[in-house]
Amino acid sequence: MLITLTHINNNLIIRNEILDSLGKQASKQASKQASKQASKQASKQASKQASKQAKSDLNSTSQSKQIILQEINKVKEKRTILEKIIRLFTKHKRITAKQNKQKFIVPFK
Repeated sequence: MLITLTHINNNLIIRNEILDSLGKQASKQASKQASKQASKQASKQASKQASKQAKSDLNSTSQSKQIILQEINKVKEKRTILEKIIRLFTKHKRITAKQNKQKFIVPFK
């Protein structure tokens, strides 16, 4: 009977060691899996954030481009108005220059 109790005790010790080993392996595996999952999630989140930032930067650049084009158009309009005014003045000067038989160079031709 003593041998049987020792044998059972040894079996229980071996079972406990096996269970501890399996528990450690399961814990390692769960830890690895959780780490992978967290890494994937962080990568996805960073990718989404970078994509949002890139879209935002692109929209900002587009808006800046539109503002610059508007300003260029305003400057072009002002230039054409100034050219018309200059033409009016130079037209009068050309007539008087022809009358005086002198050459006159017209700007913005």
